[in-house]
Amino acid sequence: MSKLLVIILVSLYLVNNIECAEERNRTLIECPNIDNPGDLMEDLIYTAEKTLVLRVPDVGFYKNKISCILIVDQKLSKEDPGLNAGGFGEYFAEITLRRALFETIDYKIQVYTSSDN
Repeated sequence: MSKLLVIILVSLYLVNNIECAEERNRTLIECPNIDNPGDLMEDLIYTAEKTLVLRVPDVGFYKNKISCILIVDQKLSKEDPGLNAGGFGEYFAEITLRRALFETIDYKIQVYTSSDN
């Protein structure tokens, strides 16, 4: 009986950790005019072994509204990035970069603002 239990547990672990789902980049784009995104304010790379919540800018607000946000998954993550607050048309953004169990996240983040208010 204990041998069967070990086999079942190992099987469940393997099924859980093998990528059965379609592998794809988890990318979030809020950019109505990708050909003319605006003025680049942030060009960041985040690599971590934990979920991150970050705010751009770190403190305060941008002078102009955000015209484009690109959050590009540089790996094949199992979790999607998210915007918690702010974002397109606002003066700041709060971004969550989630990671799955035993996963390292690697995202490139670009934030643009409009030239005019």
